Amino acid sequence: MYRFDDERYYVTTDSELHLLGTPAALAKRRSRGEAPRYLKTGKRVLYSGRDLNAYLDECVIEPTSRRGGSSNRSEPGADAAEAATVPRERRPPVQQRVEATADES
Repeated sequence: MYRFDDERYYVTTDSELHLLGTPAALAKRRSRGEAPRYLKTGKRVLYSGRDLNAYLDECVIEPTSRRGGSSNRSEPGADAAEAATVPRERRPPVQQRVEATADES
């Protein structure tokens, strides 16, 4: 896996950051709070190599076969078949729900 230099700061135009997406994609992730930690000085956005490495480590997904997860199901879709036999809770008609809400207030 690629590792960023822990002692370096990267700007959004650095080619190494294209591993995380385009500068526009990084800006969108920052606005959503999904980007790696960053430092903003004026209009300039800096990412520390240490924070980028930590972010990449959090993004690692282990396949279930490597986590030791085993399936107890005898056949695929067993959960769906079991769920289909459980009756759904009946809700009163909409008119009764509206009247009940009006009575509570």
